[in-house]
Amino acid sequence: MPERYERLLALRLIRVAETFEDEAPELVKTSGFLESWSIVESLPPGFLAQAVRQPTLDAWVSCAEQLIRCAAHARYPYAHPIRHLKDFSRLALSWASLAPDGTKGIVPAIGRRTFAILFGRVLVRRPERTQHGELRWEVRSGALRIQDSGSGGILELNLSAWGQWTISVDWEVFQVPIASNILVDLWSPEYTGVHKLPTNTTNLTQALERSLTDLENTGPPFVPSYLRCITVRLRKSKWIAGLGRIEDPPQGLTTAALLEIMHRDRIGRLLEILRTSKKKDLGAFLVTFSDLSSSLVELGAKVAACRQLGTTMDSQYIERWETLLSQLQVIPGSEVLVQELGESANVQVKKSRLEDLALTLKPILRDAGINIAALPLTVLRLHKTRRRMRSEVDWSTIDGLSRLLPDELEVLYRFAAPRAHLSESHACCAAFSAYLTSRFSASMDMLRLCLKFDEDVDQYWLLWAFAVRHLGQRDSFAKIVFDKVRNTSFLCD
Repeated sequence: MPERYERLLALRLIRVAETFEDEAPELVKTSGFLESWSIVESLPPGFLAQAVRQPTLDAWVSCAEQLIRCAAHARYPYAHPIRHLKDFSRLALSWASLAPDGTKGIVPAIGRRTFAILFGRVLVRRPERTQHGELRWEVRSGALRIQDSGSGGILELNLSAWGQWTISVDWEVFQVPIASNILVDLWSPEYTGVHKLPTNTTNLTQALERSLTDLENTGPPFVPSYLRCITVRLRKSKWIAGLGRIEDPPQGLTTAALLEIMHRDRIGRLLEILRTSKKKDLGAFLVTFSDLSSSLVELGAKVAACRQLGTTMDSQYIERWETLLSQLQVIPGSEVLVQELGESANVQVKKSRLEDLALTLKPILRDAGINIAALPLTVLRLHKTRRRMRSEVDWSTIDGLSRLLPDELEVLYRFAAPRAHLSESHACCAAFSAYLTSRFSASMDMLRLCLKFDEDVDQYWLLWAFAVRHLGQRDSFAKIVFDKVRNTSFLCD
């Protein structure tokens, strides 16, 4: 899994660089990106295999992709885009240990204090942020020489012995600890908020090595094959290649916690890959239903870790996990994801529950003459929210239908309403289109039919409550929304 994500990240980096060069040639020259990228192109084959494991690379690429998507590099090139392109020089500096002898580079130091070298294994930290100055570096005779143009100070690092350096400037140099070949990246410069780099990480490295030793008897070397580095910056970092993230101090790094961290990283990275895959239905689903993606990551990691350790899993977690997998199985192209998730947690999904979780509306919309291609994918299928799911109500279907013109909603209602007794799909389309055209009484009639087909759908109940509120029946609204009444006899009152 990490290798797949890392290959994808390398391709994304190259695509971003080519896009900037093609669409903003003046910007890449002015920002110095062209010089930094030429350094990258001079690095030996295979260097990207190390580069993609550095936490800051994914953050830089993701931000660059966002700038390209909103065309900021074309409309506002000298705002965020130029600053971001200048910041790429910091990454080039961190990879300089593989650069040919004689390679030189410049890193703007404005607003920056921490700089990574040796692919993040050594951090250099200036005394304070400045509004001017730059770092000039050169690789010469097996050493990396960095000079601060502001103070004139020099740091010279022996590339063959990372712990050996000479320094003539008031900087901190910190060698990031490594446990069992896993980088303990607690102070990645992209996310750091501390004022002083700690020097004692013995407890964390010992806890990590102890947990890895305990895991040797659990089967395949699962954690070492997935884990590249570990950090405590949980809420400030996103899914990046091989990053294990912990919330607690070192003493909280138990064997079970480490396994859960790895499964969380594996599932999260898998979802990130599938969001950009050729399986458009699945990708759109994962983007739209971010809450479901989060549940898959958190709950899937917990289930998988317990299964691997052979510990007992609470039945409520198993039931919720089965429900999540069943929801996924109704999405075209989800077979790969369901298979990987199911195998990792050893969960058998109940096929009979698939139709229980989704209602297809596509045939009704098509037969009514609605232009389906202009609608988001979430409109074509109602993902039913049930009370047992303990999740937020999914309103994406009716939100998508609200994009239709009033005339189109009228056509849909006139087509579906006379056929509402035939199927739940017809009744649902009629109820939603009536509500969106402010026909609240008609919408209530159609919703009664919907509830006869399936009375355990929160969307039907809540939409009925909103309709009666529009008609001034606040007591009925309160019983459904606040008292959680779910009895169809109440609808006849």
